Amino acid sequence: ALTTATSTYTRGVVQIRLIYSTGEITGPMLAASMVWQNALTLEQEAHFRAVKDLEEDCIINGNPTSADVGGTTTDEVAFTGLIQSITTNNQNKSSTELALDDVRNGFQTIRDARGEPDLIVTDHRTLNRIRALLQEVVRFMGPQETFNFNIGQTGIIFDGVPVIVSLLMPTAANGRELLILTVKKGSNIQMRVLQEPTFEELAKTSDSYKFMVKEYVTMLIAHENWCQRIRNL
Repeated sequence: ALTTATSTYTRGVVQIRLIYSTGEITGPMLAASMVWQNALTLEQEAHFRAVKDLEEDCIINGNPTSADVGGTTTDEVAFTGLIQSITTNNQNKSSTELALDDVRNGFQTIRDARGEPDLIVTDHRTLNRIRALLQEVVRFMGPQETFNFNIGQTGIIFDGVPVIVSLLMPTAANGRELLILTVKKGSNIQMRVLQEPTFEELAKTSDSYKFMVKEYVTMLIAHENWCQRIRNL
């Protein structure tokens, strides 16, 4: 006899968040800029960038239950970002310097939970700290040994995992962070987009051209224990 195993599924619900950036160009500026450089085009580009900057800030720092944690997010209406989402594997360095073993132990913790780290996100100072540690390792390696490090000018690959910088990561002294993420496996970290950044004209109520750029988006993490947060660096 074969016993049937019944699968159990849990539905997760994440609220879509609405991002807006509103701009306005006066009629005289529109007319004057035609002989110099189109002011409307420049303003549109600036507001598209503002929407994507706010989205990135939410991805890193979003915290809808408390005050802002480091970026420019209006947190009461943000989606929960990476820093606040990673609660299971949360290492407090208590203002001590990062060591390579911290990163390797993070990899091991994630893999023990059946995740597969494929991205590290941090700030510029912590990136330079990792670069300095790796340069010491490379300096003392014999000619027959191989390693999986790439110490470039703009980025690093550590044990096959790229390290990238976000300017919206915390940068306060003794408050920096390093996030080890499983992004691809099982589509673990997803951006759910109801509407891409979209330009839309607004009502004309004066001698000006008013518009907005809007985006409907949120982020979800299927298994937050497939990620590691190393904080207070």
